[in-house]
Amino acid sequence: MGAVLNPSNSVDMSLLGGGAIVSFTPLKPVGVVQGTWVNTTNSACKLCNNMINSTHSDGDECYFNIMLSQGTYTLQVNHLTNVDEGILKIYLDAVLIKTIDLYSGSGNYNALTEETGIIITSGKLYKLTLKINGKNASSNNHYCQLQAITFLKTA
Repeated sequence: MGAVLNPSNSVDMSLLGGGAIVSFTPLKPVGVVQGTWVNTTNSACKLCNNMINSTHSDGDECYFNIMLSQGTYTLQVNHLTNVDEGILKIYLDAVLIKTIDLYSGSGNYNALTEETGIIITSGKLYKLTLKINGKNASSNNHYCQLQAITFLKTA
């Protein structure tokens, strides 16, 4: 399934003063490769809304379109951790940029994971893919619950 620009599901960084920061709540993916991804409301979450793979299966995958300008970025992912979460892999145009083990022994509705030093060599529309790939040996499922994804331009 190819990336299709859908303006209602895409983030255009040119609207944000030349691409200094882009942050969005992943409510509805541009495309789904596997599984069912839905928006839920949870008052325990700092941002109140989150996207969850309600099928909670290994291999669940969806994607978004995101416009990034040339530069160096820090990726920030606001997410839930718990006993039933999977391992999330995040890709930009099929290049793995971050793996997050979403498992924890107790629930944290407002976890933040970062990856620094992401170098974007040319400004363009990128396919941002989220894929569940396995789970921690202590986890009892493959859930993924995300509140926000942010690319902060640092250089």
